[in-house]
Amino acid sequence: MELHTFTTGLVATNCYLLLNPDNATAILIDAPPESADPVLSVLQQHRCSLEAILLTHTHWDHIADLHIFKKRTGAPIYVHPADEYRLIDPAAHSIFPLPVDIPPTPADNYVEHQQQLQLSGTDCTVKHTPGHTEGSVCFYFPHLQFLFSGDTLFAGSIGRTDLPGGNMEQLINSIRKELLTLDDDVVVYPGHGPSTTIGEERHYNPFLIGV
Repeated sequence: MELHTFTTGLVATNCYLLLNPDNATAILIDAPPESADPVLSVLQQHRCSLEAILLTHTHWDHIADLHIFKKRTGAPIYVHPADEYRLIDPAAHSIFPLPVDIPPTPADNYVEHQQQLQLSGTDCTVKHTPGHTEGSVCFYFPHLQFLFSGDTLFAGSIGRTDLPGGNMEQLINSIRKELLTLDDDVVVYPGHGPSTTIGEERHYNPFLIGV
């Protein structure tokens, strides 16, 4: 598998493209604003088709280009059901006017905690990690030792909980039970900022001391 990282949009949101050259398929994690053109260009260069779009959560900066990916590729969208309401009417569920127009783009498939997905020739475990939003999930690829954490866990920080659907107690509990139980060498790819490892966050993240 090949990993391509894209950082786009007004708030520098990360999205990730996992390419499998062996079967010419790919998985996209999140769809931030201004990500469609560079991602689709890489897919075209590698002659890969998009097999799935996995959403860590549905805040506007992670879904703004979702409608473009859906129209251009037809790839099925996976989301936790507790977060789908923002896909149905993004503007109605923002605390401020959105800086971009986001058409409704409903999910094709719901994911649930500990669900096992087989996509693009590899395994993925869904970890429901509420706290940043009600339906926040992390996607763990055990054979790759990759964790796509969305806005649940960052390098040296954690997701904010002061937005609708946020809950600090839930977030800390999610990280403690679902993420810190992973091996230290698991690489964490967050929704913003640089990558890190579970070990680095376990030992040095100031928000997780004593967790």
